[in-house]
Amino acid sequence: MRRTLVIISDLWGEERSSWWDSYCSYFSAHYSVVMYDVRLLAGVSSRDLKKEQIHDALINGGIDKVVTQILDIHKGQEYDLLGMSVGGYIAWQVAMQSPTVGRVAAISATRLRYEEQRPNAKTLVIYGELDEYKPTASWLSAMEANIRPNMPHELYKDIRVLQPWLDQFFTSPLVHTYSKSISTERYELVDVSLAGTRSILAIKSDPLIHRYLEKQPISTTSEAAAFVDTITAGVVSGKWYYWGIRPVKSIDVVGTICLWNFSADRSTADIGYELLPAHWGQGIMSECMTAVLHYGFNLLQLTSVEAYTHKDNHRSKALLHRHGFIYQEADPLGNAYECYALTKALYTGGL
Repeated sequence: MRRTLVIISDLWGEERSSWWDSYCSYFSAHYSVVMYDVRLLAGVSSRDLKKEQIHDALINGGIDKVVTQILDIHKGQEYDLLGMSVGGYIAWQVAMQSPTVGRVAAISATRLRYEEQRPNAKTLVIYGELDEYKPTASWLSAMEANIRPNMPHELYKDIRVLQPWLDQFFTSPLVHTYSKSISTERYELVDVSLAGTRSILAIKSDPLIHRYLEKQPISTTSEAAAFVDTITAGVVSGKWYYWGIRPVKSIDVVGTICLWNFSADRSTADIGYELLPAHWGQGIMSECMTAVLHYGFNLLQLTSVEAYTHKDNHRSKALLHRHGFIYQEADPLGNAYECYALTKALYTGGL
């Protein structure tokens, strides 16, 4: 199945978008293309042809309506975004709220100058040098925006102007994007920085959890805080992705799950997990592993995930078998660990 590309129009919608068909034709060879008319989704009357009227309708609730509809339509899907003018701003807002967006390209995006954060997705920002809506030089630098010399706001109406950037951006491998929150039916996988040192201390000091780990439990709040700082730094640098497992409507984290030890080409990773003993036997880790494997294989485009577990940790081995992991080998260094692997070819998408 081909990946979906969502293209979002400027404020005129399809009615005045002569460029619409050229983008659809250009991307249809590689994507399942979905085109959205901003005016239509916002409920702006076709009679409101004055630019000021359309602009006011979008600003006064129309943009929020469009963002909500796109999020609802593509909930749970992996997709990329390309938006023109106000459509670029809308694409940015969708990407900020959806963990399944891989790429977002914002071309001549109006109102984007008010945004100070980037989505977790891979981003492409392009403005014409003569665009009256382009942000400040410092903003453009911080967001690594591209400037087309001597081009106006509506540079997007000729796809040939953008082809070198679009070709590279939409055909290059996805960078790994970190979602700070992944939801399952009963749990929220949250950024470890939100877990709190109390929860981390409870997990990292538990002797039963460490029974099959070749590392010493921690025992103090300061050690827990240092651990959170180390993990957070690794997340920021892209070294690993690490989540706390938090029950819905709870403030306490009861376990962790992570993807780490990525290969040099970022195509494989190890999965690690731990759970407070009071919560064993409730299907919690299986539910969370389903979500993380989905994230890894579908959004990060991993080709293989490996897990190392102690040869006597039968609970862990049963969990891996349940998700299709296959025994590979004992630890070649002679330690008491065994390697299991799940390839994308054998991945079934969860249980």
